[in-house]
Amino acid sequence: MMGRVVLHDLHVAAGGVLAERDGWELPDHYGDPAGEYAAARELAGLIDHSAWGRLLLSGRDRANFLHRLSTNVVEGLLPGQGTATVLTSPTARVIERLIVYVQPERLWTVTAPQNHARVAQYLRGYIFWQDEVRIQDVSAETGMLTVVGPRAAEVIQKAMGITAATLPRHHHLPAGIGGAEALVARGDPLVGDTYHIIAPAEKLSLTWDLLTRAGARPIGLATWETLRVEAGLPAYGRELTGQVTPLDAGLLADISFNKGCYTGQEVIARMYNYEKMPKGLYGLRLARPLPSATKAMVEADGKPIGEVTSAVVSPSLGPIALAILRRAQASLGAEVTVVAEGATVTGRIVALPFVSA
Repeated sequence: MMGRVVLHDLHVAAGGVLAERDGWELPDHYGDPAGEYAAARELAGLIDHSAWGRLLLSGRDRANFLHRLSTNVVEGLLPGQGTATVLTSPTARVIERLIVYVQPERLWTVTAPQNHARVAQYLRGYIFWQDEVRIQDVSAETGMLTVVGPRAAEVIQKAMGITAATLPRHHHLPAGIGGAEALVARGDPLVGDTYHIIAPAEKLSLTWDLLTRAGARPIGLATWETLRVEAGLPAYGRELTGQVTPLDAGLLADISFNKGCYTGQEVIARMYNYEKMPKGLYGLRLARPLPSATKAMVEADGKPIGEVTSAVVSPSLGPIALAILRRAQASLGAEVTVVAEGATVTGRIVALPFVSA
């Protein structure tokens, strides 16, 4: 049975056309995908990201624990600060890209929709007897809404009375919604600004109402996916899999090369220091849309050089895709052929992002 977010009935009443994504029944659009895309590009769009996972880490050693397991600096971050960090296997393959928000007595970590239970189990397996760390999966008790667009900060200010425009990426501020505690954080830049609001599940409807009244237009997964691909932002299950390293997926900013050891650190350091990074994340401009959203092989001079991981038809750019390609054969501007379901589509390799925030 597919999962349903807390605001499922609200989305249906608002005209949401539902689709299955990562085991969840979510709004693909609200009847006007082009209008939703325009709103996000020009004003502010609002999407329900409650299907994303949320874990709370508490206990004395919570920061040190996550610091020694992941690629970026976590220990030493102050309340209100945050970061993106990657959990990797001993061979440096991606387990998950976590977004971390530091509060005085706990850490919030945000995971991909289908991955919170797996990540919680993985983390618990690394708690040593002397570690004082508790991991709580609060995905069901909380929700998460995202505002994206050039006027996103204005919407946050009007709806919640919070000035978030100067927040660095992944830093956050406390908020109050209907007498309950909430959190407003700056996210990865897509088009304009991106802000995530984490609130108790029972306050999510009120939060949605406040944000729409402040000028945010509901958008579905179709628009979000288009914005994500335009920005070149990798996603779990697409670009981020157990077959790639963070370096392959373009997550250099999520890696600290000055911290101590972490799981997978030796492999990542060796790849980076000796420039032994065989694969990379690239953009493709396509001559026409691919036959399906499934992965497709990319060929150059008749030889496979990688695969498409995400493909959309952008209203402003036309058919585009993200692809993990072998660096030695992937030259910017080079012509390629994408083979999908027996059909071939020509394309050209381009730099990311397609659209800068």
